[in-house]
Amino acid sequence: MLVRNTSPFKREDAGFESLPLEFLSFMMLQLDPPIPLITPKGKGFAHFVIDYGQEHHLMWVVFIDETGECWSFQNPEIKIQNNASLGRIKNESETSVKAVD
Repeated sequence: MLVRNTSPFKREDAGFESLPLEFLSFMMLQLDPPIPLITPKGKGFAHFVIDYGQEHHLMWVVFIDETGECWSFQNPEIKIQNNASLGRIKNESETSVKAVD
C-alpha cells in the first residue's frame, strides 16, 4: 500500500529536493495530560512529541515554567521530574541535564 504525504510543505522548503515525498513524513502527538520534564533550560511541561522516524531522536516540545518559552529537545536532553506518588524520588541529577551537541 502506498501512503502519500499530504503535508503542505514542499521538498524544496526542507532542502530535500531529491527525496520522494514519502520520506518526508513525520508524526506529531499531543500529550494529554502534559508530561513534567527537566530540560537544559529548566523545568517545564512537554505538550507535544515529534517523531521523525527510525534514525532520529524523538523531539519533545516543552514550555519552560520559569520563562514561558517554547523549546524542542531531543531524548538525551530531558529527564522526567520526580513524583513521590509514583515512586520517583528526588535525586542529585534532577536539576542538571546537559544539552547534546
